[in-house]
Amino acid sequence: SVAGQIALMNQNIMEEASRDAHRTAVGSLVGFAIGLAVCIALGAFAAWYIFHAVLGPIRAVTQSARGISTGNFDQVVPYLSEDALGQLAEAFNHMTQCLREQRQSTEERTQELVQTTEALRTEISEREQMERELRRLAAIVESSDDAIVGQSLDGIITSWNKGAERIYGHSAKWIIGQPQSILVPPEHENESPAIRARILRGEHVDHFETVRKTKDGQRIFVSLTVSPVK
Repeated sequence: SVAGQIALMNQNIMEEASRDAHRTAVGSLVGFAIGLAVCIALGAFAAWYIFHAVLGPIRAVTQSARGISTGNFDQVVPYLSEDALGQLAEAFNHMTQCLREQRQSTEERTQELVQTTEALRTEISEREQMERELRRLAAIVESSDDAIVGQSLDGIITSWNKGAERIYGHSAKWIIGQPQSILVPPEHENESPAIRARILRGEHVDHFETVRKTKDGQRIFVSLTVSPVK
């Protein structure tokens, strides 16, 4: 009876020990599973962090570079660190800022050039119109049958039209630069100073009848109209 009780006691003790061992094994397995899950989570977080910290800025730089290639200079790469990637992002942002400033400066300069071009086009058009008018007036003077003669205030002939050549006989090539006194007979030399004095005062001399001489010395009666050219 005592031996049976001892055997039963030993059996109970062994069963209890077996249950304890089983519980210990289950707890170990659970702890291992929890530890493995934590390691996997840490690994996933580490992978995400590496992707965000390394590949993220690189992808942002790549996308921004593509945007710049299409002409969009409003690109900013975010950077949260001071390492090499942060320096790369900072350098890229500085480059895009410089490009934006250059584009703005170029646009402003282009606008100024457009305005200047328009002003020059208008001025050139006005000059061309003025030149056409001057050529038309010159053609009228050159084609006139009247003698139209230009001279300086000291009496030097500066222009000579075809009408003057026909009336006086002197060619323009020869007479330009000569004193106008060669056209005045000696008995009328006192007229020129009086006419010049009136011109210096801004006055006009209308239909002044006098005598002039031609290339061959012939006296001709002329009616002078003398006006100051300002």
